[in-house]
Amino acid sequence: MYTAFCRACVCACITLLAACGAPAAPDTPLAELELNPTAAVSATATAAVAATSEAISKLIEFEWQSSGKPEQLDSPADVAVDSKGDLYVVDGNNNRILKLNSQGELLKTWGKRGKSDGEFSFLYGGGGIAVDSQDNVYVADSGNNRVQKFDPSGAFLLKWGDRGKGDGQFYSVFSLDVDQDGNVYLLDDRNYRVQKFDSSGRFLLAFGEKGAADGEFNQQAGDLALDAEGNVYVADRGNGRVQKFDPQGTFLNKFDSCGDLKAPFGQPYSLAVDAENSLYVVFFPGDTSRICKLDRSGKQVLIWGESGSADGAFDGIGGVAVDGRGNVYVTDYGNRRVQKFRQP
Repeated sequence: MYTAFCRACVCACITLLAACGAPAAPDTPLAELELNPTAAVSATATAAVAATSEAISKLIEFEWQSSGKPEQLDSPADVAVDSKGDLYVVDGNNNRILKLNSQGELLKTWGKRGKSDGEFSFLYGGGGIAVDSQDNVYVADSGNNRVQKFDPSGAFLLKWGDRGKGDGQFYSVFSLDVDQDGNVYLLDDRNYRVQKFDSSGRFLLAFGEKGAADGEFNQQAGDLALDAEGNVYVADRGNGRVQKFDPQGTFLNKFDSCGDLKAPFGQPYSLAVDAENSLYVVFFPGDTSRICKLDRSGKQVLIWGESGSADGAFDGIGGVAVDGRGNVYVTDYGNRRVQKFRQP
């Protein structure tokens, strides 16, 4: 689930890459991946990417793109998928939510700029969205420093939060996700912490503080995602890494590069986890934006992306989500659209 904080400021051209590096040891979990602190992609890694780029069509295929017509997306930020395969998109500059079906056809819109129930103020066009097991929709209303909850039709259910540093208060909330028990984890960006709530908004716990040590954050609008076991992944963008925690906030591991390719993340800013616990990281290594897929063993499966406006290309990635069949949805921020990719 992502954040699109000033996405145009951080998204540059996207280079189409695909690589299947040598696998990690079969029993090596993602939590045990060795860090590679290299500041730039090595010549060997660059050559490996070039040599394997033709394999991209075997790993990821463009399926469709949608601008939300008859409405028009403007700075689409985060995206989430429900149990039926319907999409919910944060339409950032329009301060509303668009619901699309699995073919990209518009089903419903709701919201407008404001502070009342069901209204939004997406700061810099950025806001987060997540769906629970009952298909209820949670929105990180960044400018209003609150979370709003809706049913699948967009009917307002409840809200919580305001600006501050106390439990249940936020300072720039751009990202959230929901576990299988309905608990909501929220990245409280400028308070440099993660907060956990039950489905009614009752505060449960918090972890993190500003810094660069294990369990500390310097997000600068990072992201948060959960796997099927409830483990929490945080895109610690300011520190150039992804950190992993258990459901109670205990630090497990950190990693800063894309698997075997050892391409440093630079600025990881959006995350998603699929049904097989593969992790998708949208990252910004210094001169481009890419999507890296790691399988549950930590093996780097794929890096992809291409600069431009053609099908399958991007002009700045906002958020990423994966449905139950492994289809990948990407909000193409600069081109004002959502794209769907199929993994054969």
